[in-house]
This record gives sequence, structure tokens and C-alpha cells, in this order.
Amino acid sequence: MAMWTTARLREEGIGKRRIRTLLAEGRLFRIHRGVYTDQQPNAREVAACLLAAYPRAVLAGRSAIEVHCGLPLTFPLTLEGPRTIVGENFRVVHSRMRSAEVVDGLRVVEPLWAARRCPERSHPMLEAHYHGKTGRAQLAKDRRRMGRIPRGLRGCLRECAIGTDSIRERELARELRKQGIYPIHNSVVSGYRFDLELRRWKILIEVDGYTYHNQHRNFILDRMKSNAGQNHGYLVLRFTGDCIRFNLPSVINQIRDAIRRRTRGHPGQMTYVSREPAWKWHWNL
Repeated sequence: MAMWTTARLREEGIGKRRIRTLLAEGRLFRIHRGVYTDQQPNAREVAACLLAAYPRAVLAGRSAIEVHCGLPLTFPLTLEGPRTIVGENFRVVHSRMRSAEVVDGLRVVEPLWAARRCPERSHPMLEAHYHGKTGRAQLAKDRRRMGRIPRGLRGCLRECAIGTDSIRERELARELRKQGIYPIHNSVVSGYRFDLELRRWKILIEVDGYTYHNQHRNFILDRMKSNAGQNHGYLVLRFTGDCIRFNLPSVINQIRDAIRRRTRGHPGQMTYVSREPAWKWHWNL
């Protein structure tokens, strides 16, 4: 697909009247004033043309989230730039943000800035971008760069499982957060990294995968890791990925049981998960 500007068309001897004729015949397509293509463009092609026509514009909001997540771009497109421009299927919002990068050939704002305009759709993107042991530190750095964090984005970040290493960790963390329990991910105790820490109750949670923990060295280290956590005054809970995949409500019940036992003066009644052996209730056993 080729893109033309009005100036380029004039250089080739195509004036206003000829442009109108080509548009009417379906041989030319108008993206915006002064920007044309020779084929009916899809959302990605429109975005590429707009970014070429306006070098200081970047994709933002929902459009940037779609690019960061590897999803197809959809109309209407959202962009940021030095001035406001409103088109048929896009809008450029005036912004002085300086946080752009190139992803899949398109200029987009960085993930935290994309979430700023569309926090309700940002959870998967933020969790994927700020993953692993460096995730929390990178988020803290980006928050300092951004300065003032809008209320909607603050709420979004509170709900996100920042710093997780696996899908199952994120599933567990999201469910805990729904219930008002906010874990810290990739927390370091005695030099070891634990998947989740409930600092208020001194509880550490490990989500074990078969591939990693089947290795002899890792098996030994995990035993010493659990002992170190216990000796530092923590209660260490261990679950497998299948526990979370097939028995997430039971996992949550067991964690809540542990919280009740760690809350002084409020032991409460244990659920069946803590009273009965796993083979009596675990779906996958």
C-alpha cells in the first residue's frame, strides 16, 4: 500500500479536481486532510500512515495497549501529539509526554503511559511488562519518571500482580487482591526469592512448577529455602500450578485459614481444606 500527501500528488500533476475524481472512483482513499492511500487501509495501516504524516505523534491509550499486547489494532485509534487532531476514525490528543518507543514498527507510548489513559484495560499489559524479579524496581523507576499518578492508574496498579513469574502466580494474586489481600511478589528473605509474601501476617507462598522443581539442584534449594523462611519467623505455604489451575477456591481457603491462625486472638474455624487430607478434596488427585 502506498501513501501520498497532497504535496506529493501535486508534484505528480494530480490536482484537487483529479483527487476528487479518484476518491469517487475508489482508486484513492482519504485517511485525513492531505493524507491519502491507494488501497482501503485497515487500522494498522492507518496508524502507520498517521505516524508517517505526523512524526511527533505516538499511539497512546487503548491503541498502545493493543500494540504492546500483540493484538490487532482497532478503530478508533488513539494518539498523542503536539496538537489535537480529530479524524473520522482516530483522534490525536495534545500531550507533552516524552515516553515513546518503537514496538512492532509503530511508535507507541511506554506501557505505564498507555495505562494512564486506559487503566481499565491495562492489567494484562502491565503484568506482562513488569514481570519477574526486576518488575517492581522498574515500575518504581517509571512511576518516578511519570510524577503525578492519576487516581485511576493508582487503582489499576494496586490490582495488578506486578513482579510475578508465571501465569499461575498471576491467577492466585488476582484472586487474593479481589478479596483485599495484597501480596508482594518476588520477595527476598535470607537471600532466597519467594513467589508471594503476605508481609502483614508473615506468610510466604510458593507456586511450584513440575519442570523447574524436578531438577535435583532446584529440589535441594527449595528445601533449604523453605527452612530459611520458617527460621525467619514466616509460615511457608507451597502449592503446585495444578492446585491453582483446578482448585483455586481451595487454595484461597487454605491461605485464609493461615491468615486467621496468624492473626493473634482470632484463630477462627478452619475450613475443610485444612481439616482434611488433600486426596479427599483435591480435584486432580
